[in-house]
Amino acid sequence: MNRRSLMWTIIVVLACVALGGALWYRSGAANPAGVMSLAGDVRADVITVRAPAIPKPVPDYAVGIPKPAGTMPSAAGRRPTQPMPSSQPTISGPIAAVYVSPGDHVKAGEPLAQLDTTALELGVQQALTASAKAHADVPVLTNSLATLSTAGAKLVTARGQLSTARTKLATGRAQLLAQLAQLEQLAAHMPPGPPPPGQPNPAVLIPQLKAALAQLDAGQAQLNTAAGKLATASAQLSTAKQQLTNARDLLRILADAQDIGVEIARLRLSQATIVSPVDGTVLEARQAGEIAMVNAPIVRIRPDGAREVDTYLTSDQLALVKVGTPVEVTYDSAPGVTIRGSVARIAGFSAVPPTSFPTDIVHMTRATRVTVSLEGSSTVPYGTPVDVTIRTK
Repeated sequence: MNRRSLMWTIIVVLACVALGGALWYRSGAANPAGVMSLAGDVRADVITVRAPAIPKPVPDYAVGIPKPAGTMPSAAGRRPTQPMPSSQPTISGPIAAVYVSPGDHVKAGEPLAQLDTTALELGVQQALTASAKAHADVPVLTNSLATLSTAGAKLVTARGQLSTARTKLATGRAQLLAQLAQLEQLAAHMPPGPPPPGQPNPAVLIPQLKAALAQLDAGQAQLNTAAGKLATASAQLSTAKQQLTNARDLLRILADAQDIGVEIARLRLSQATIVSPVDGTVLEARQAGEIAMVNAPIVRIRPDGAREVDTYLTSDQLALVKVGTPVEVTYDSAPGVTIRGSVARIAGFSAVPPTSFPTDIVHMTRATRVTVSLEGSSTVPYGTPVDVTIRTK
């Protein structure tokens, strides 16, 4: 480096130092102790309203809902009996209508656009059909329970009648055994030879009575078997009745769950109507007929009034400020109006302020961005330059 270049370099450095010192002196003289007067910029956030990710309804052919137009039939013409899983769980689709244009002012909750609802309406219809079917299954099992209860009552009656018959049979058999004993005793004391004409012959009656007893014993064994079967049937009927009751209760739970499915399907349908989250002015809007992919921008809105203001502080100034430090904001278009606020956020790094930012800091000086939150519902019109006063004491 020659002497002339070195001299010019020294002159430039001295000029920069002198300029920085002058600005520092000027800012110190203009700001009394404990007060920092700074330039601020309204944080102009823009809200992008995007296409929602709506769970895709899957056709359930078991409830009789037709297949949507354009879909392929199942293999070999067979219809599945259960909803088939989808590899694409969310949809948005065509934009059916757009209700706003750039420059329009909208209110929070006002409809902005409408997505195509063909598949979502199909989902609601399918959910309603499934719910109706589930509720219709409950009375069927209730009627079956009534039938089982009637059968159970008849079974109890039959077991009672069978018990009575077995009791009578046992009593009658005991009587026949007593008669057989009497006949055998009479036969033992009768004189040899045939009885006189007209008198009973024990030799004939005893075989007949024994044959009757044998038949009674066989019948009693059958009644005992029947009684065992009736007891088993009664236990089985009781088990079947309990299982049927459990099945009916589960169907009631299923029916209630299907009602929830209807509400979910209606909620999906409502998501196809895109509404404004804030009051503001529309900056951009898509056109009807376009395809909106999931999370694609639909409308961009600039909210009414800003509630945050940015300013930049040097490292010396930043040492006197913390989150919660009181701040006052004023602007020329509202003379005499002072909006109070406080430091809400302090950036974790320093950088050279943008050249478009209105600040007294030399733009070659690194500074830290500080965001001020205005109190209550106070707002500042977008595009308005503001003065920020930070009171450090």
